[in-house]
Amino acid sequence: MVTRKNTVTFILIVLLLSLAAALRFFHAYSLPFNYDELSAISRTHYRSFTELIDKGVRTVYTNPAGIQVLLYYWTKIAGYTEFMVKLPFLIFGIASVLYIFLIGKEWFNDSSGLICAAYTATLQYFIIWSQLARPMIPGLFFTLAMAYHWTQIVFKPGKKYDLHWALYVLFASCCAYTHHFCLLLVIISAITGIIFVNRDYRIRYVAAGIMIFVLYIPHLHIFFDQLSKKGIGNWLGPPRNDYIITYLEYVLQFSPYVECCTGALVLFGIIYRIWERNPPNRYFYISLAWFIITFLTGFYYSRLVSPLLKSSVLLFSFPFLMLALFGLLPEMKGLFNTLAVLMVCAVNVYSLTFERRHYDIFYRAPIEQNALLTDSVHRALGSRRSITMMELDRDGTRNEKFYIKKYGLDTSFVTIDSAMDMVTLTDFLKENRKEFLSYTVMAESGFNRIPVLLSYYPYIVKQYNFYGGTFYLLSSDSGKYPSPYSFHSDNNFETTGIKYWDNGNQPPIVDSVSFSAAHSLKMDSTREYGPGFTCKLSDMISNKNDIITASVMFYPVSPADNIFIVSTIESDGKQVDWRASDIGDYVMLGVREKWIKAFHTIKLSDINFNLSDAVVKIYIWNKGKRNFFIDDFDVRTIKGNPILYGLDEKL
Repeated sequence: MVTRKNTVTFILIVLLLSLAAALRFFHAYSLPFNYDELSAISRTHYRSFTELIDKGVRTVYTNPAGIQVLLYYWTKIAGYTEFMVKLPFLIFGIASVLYIFLIGKEWFNDSSGLICAAYTATLQYFIIWSQLARPMIPGLFFTLAMAYHWTQIVFKPGKKYDLHWALYVLFASCCAYTHHFCLLLVIISAITGIIFVNRDYRIRYVAAGIMIFVLYIPHLHIFFDQLSKKGIGNWLGPPRNDYIITYLEYVLQFSPYVECCTGALVLFGIIYRIWERNPPNRYFYISLAWFIITFLTGFYYSRLVSPLLKSSVLLFSFPFLMLALFGLLPEMKGLFNTLAVLMVCAVNVYSLTFERRHYDIFYRAPIEQNALLTDSVHRALGSRRSITMMELDRDGTRNEKFYIKKYGLDTSFVTIDSAMDMVTLTDFLKENRKEFLSYTVMAESGFNRIPVLLSYYPYIVKQYNFYGGTFYLLSSDSGKYPSPYSFHSDNNFETTGIKYWDNGNQPPIVDSVSFSAAHSLKMDSTREYGPGFTCKLSDMISNKNDIITASVMFYPVSPADNIFIVSTIESDGKQVDWRASDIGDYVMLGVREKWIKAFHTIKLSDINFNLSDAVVKIYIWNKGKRNFFIDDFDVRTIKGNPILYGLDEKL
């Protein structure tokens, strides 16, 4: 029966689907590829399916093979342009909005379904993964579709039972082939179904589970290979105790407006349930349990076995937390549904566009931008006036080559990779003096080459900041361009009582050897620790993305091994960071009695600390009890990239 309420609900879900499409397809032809996408695309060029599995999945991939196989065949049909590669994922993102509405409507009421759909349509969390050709958004779609058809065969078996049974098996199998956390949800839902399924349908339900397992058998050898060779997590740090809080802040876009709007809706639902003495139904406990079990599994696996918990792997279970919280809402009339949906959409889209700057930050990926900027420097200044350098990504040159080939860019830049050590880099800079130098650095880097480059090109012409990378144009010409340093303190051992520096109980200051002025400081086998620098971070930096560098002139008398520049950061009464740079990395093997400059870098954006009370300490650690002299020990702060992790952290 068609009612006014049904008509309003239909119009609202159509509008939400349209809004979801608009937010995802906005300037879709300008969407760039990120690292992981280019890595996946580079693995679509194998000559056969067998080669794809053996070389492109088993050895280098930690997710199930499904999405890599999808890309393998889809690119053969659609080509390699960004829009066409991403098109199925954009569609998966929009379809997810429809399925979460259907689940909310089935489990609770129209109002709950519409609010969940509004959040799925407008939160950056869902939009980003819809715009990336990665397993997450297909996994979300398959998980929601699986849950909907699971509901039909467990709780509402009817005339279309066989259709829902087949679709449940299909989507559950797709989950298993898409992501390990999707597979986990399949297992959790299957166990839940055993508890609730009608006795008359139990055999057919068990048969569905057997069929899902049978369909997954071809992938079992890949799963065990991945687990034994690389594991399904090992490069992240273990989650902190407050991870769930920071995760929810991220999902709600670090926005007080989104948080207040969400809190108001949840609070309204809780008050309604208490006031009406209407306890939540079984779907509330099911959806809440599905999220909690998934989260705790990832949390404790990351703590006890191998770190893998990150926001992306919770994408599949987060909708069930939304369903539980918004499932507390009462069935509202058409007008109230409309107002609630409009409020959610307005707040989320405002935050997405202006607070998170999604269409500015996300659409300017560093791989493409850095390649274009490197090429423009070469064309504008030429090789006689400039050196162009590009740090390679973790997959070698193939990711950069995509955009170099696409735009026909210059390829004469100097490549920076693990093969170029600090001695090689320093020798190159000494032998190739130009007026300008451009350098691209990726977020994965420790930025430890930046102070080396600045020692030869100490003035900054331009700094372009991107999510995931930074482009620097530096100059050696004094007087024309500003210094990149916002803080500078040095100790040349000519005087005592220098602010921030502790020279007490230190080895003797001598005048027999020096780099600048008349004195240097002598270290020998009786001295394990050299002079130290101590300062509150709030006195040194303007934001938590700045970079602190230390340098020291070093004169080895004995072998230069086991000598370090060490830094620590203490915050909230605890040491939150300790790192050391080996001075020997800057010394050519066998070189002695020669002044050499060594560097140490602290990339603050990779450290979690409370700025208000954080203290940094930097000192020399003569671990090997070697004999050497030091001079011109200085500490500086370089303005960092405020959006380096801007899509994952608060701006």
